Amino acid sequence: MVRKPSSSCCAICEGSNLASICAPCVNHKLNEYSPLLKSLNTVCKSHYSKLDDLLAKKRKADQQINWRVMQNVELKALKERLTYLKKKLAEDKAKVSKESNDLKLKYGSLELAFSIAKEI
Repeated sequence: MVRKPSSSCCAICEGSNLASICAPCVNHKLNEYSPLLKSLNTVCKSHYSKLDDLLAKKRKADQQINWRVMQNVELKALKERLTYLKKKLAEDKAKVSKESNDLKLKYGSLELAFSIAKEI
């Protein structure tokens, strides 16, 4: 099993149409691919790191959007309640004013009746 200096395979492995079958050729191929695999693994990890950062930013942005939507919904509900309470207040003021005028008329006629009764 003599290795050719220029080739990465020995004569047996090069002559067969199969992958390397002897230990020195397999080790040589592993030594060739190891740095490449390590660099690709580093690139892969950096891509995953960037992806995690982007996903974290997206989650934060989604949370802010959801918070704004919820605040707008709550604000809309509060505005509707405010308009309802203003309308009810105006109705109650009108009712109190009407009853006040009715009482003034009743007490006015009652006062007139008392003043007439005193004169008699």
